[in-house]
Amino acid sequence: MPRALHKCPACGGRLMATTLYCEDCHIEVRGEFERSRLAELSVEQEEFVLKFLAVRGSLKEMERIMGVSYPTVRARLDDILYSLGLRAEGIDEIDQDEKRQAILDDLEAGRIGTQEAVELLRKLKAGD
Repeated sequence: MPRALHKCPACGGRLMATTLYCEDCHIEVRGEFERSRLAELSVEQEEFVLKFLAVRGSLKEMERIMGVSYPTVRARLDDILYSLGLRAEGIDEIDQDEKRQAILDDLEAGRIGTQEAVELLRKLKAGD
């Protein structure tokens, strides 16, 4: 089953659920339903959160299972916290140069691909 959209494909606005349907009894409920903030995470962010919960919040364990550096794991967690509105951008972040170097180190070691490195560096630059 395809994943529900959380942003309008035409304008980028926030979508609102207006219909719920039961597969068992086929009842349909209409109205305006609030969506969970977690539903707005990207697939990659959602996978990170599930892994993070499975290791009981250990950033060191995330570093090991993801095969990336600690600063890269921390940067991904910071991005998720920011996306959920739980952190203001720039608060509790590792020094920008350290993050940039960690991304480049992960790229050089083959732990992340070029596209992922470019995306992480763009997000880092946007935070400057």
